[in-house]
Amino acid sequence: MPEILYEDEYIIAVNKPAGMLAQRDSTGRISLQETVTDYLKKKCGEDGDVYCAALNRLDRPVSGIMLLAKTSVSAGRLSEVIKERGIRKFYCTLVSPPPENTADNQWINLNQFIVRKRDRGYIADENDPGADAVSLKYRIMEISEFSALLLVELITGKRHQIRVQLSSLGIPIIGDKFYGSKEISEDGNISLHAHYLSFSHPMTHEQVTVSAPLPRYIKDRISMYPDITDYLGQ
Repeated sequence: MPEILYEDEYIIAVNKPAGMLAQRDSTGRISLQETVTDYLKKKCGEDGDVYCAALNRLDRPVSGIMLLAKTSVSAGRLSEVIKERGIRKFYCTLVSPPPENTADNQWINLNQFIVRKRDRGYIADENDPGADAVSLKYRIMEISEFSALLLVELITGKRHQIRVQLSSLGIPIIGDKFYGSKEISEDGNISLHAHYLSFSHPMTHEQVTVSAPLPRYIKDRISMYPDITDYLGQ
């Protein structure tokens, strides 16, 4: 069972390892959602089904926070919060080469349009058929000659969005050969990590923050472990 980051009677947040499926697909490989479901069954000691609904999705080569609901009521309420963009989602990622425009390390807004063709996303024009508006903002936390550690706040939530948008700037995520990285990892994982979530609890309405520690393959390439709270309000 992967690391549990937060749990109460309504929701559970788990640190998904890179390389693990978020949800079941046609390959038959074990998914995080199935693993958490099994954990809940054992914890409750029930022979029947337990409720376990994934509220966000991470690509298989991406690590970090997966949020799951343990009741249908909390799932419905949190789904509405997500729909209304009431959850703040931050990712850490290593890109190479580093951005040319550092903008004094301030937040940079990136508003574009994406279309999907087969299993790949492409930057598009607003009037292209099937184009979806996407938005994120990013800032540099650490920069070196050949790479940079970015903090990304995801505003919309389209599949492969961060990967496509950063690649469009000429700064692909390290390991992401699908979107232009020249550095490939042996295990096929990429240096993108869902690091921090902040939202209002669907039942208690208290503010909840969840943080997943950076994986070693990112930590080993930076000089210091950043405190994300130093960057949120800037």
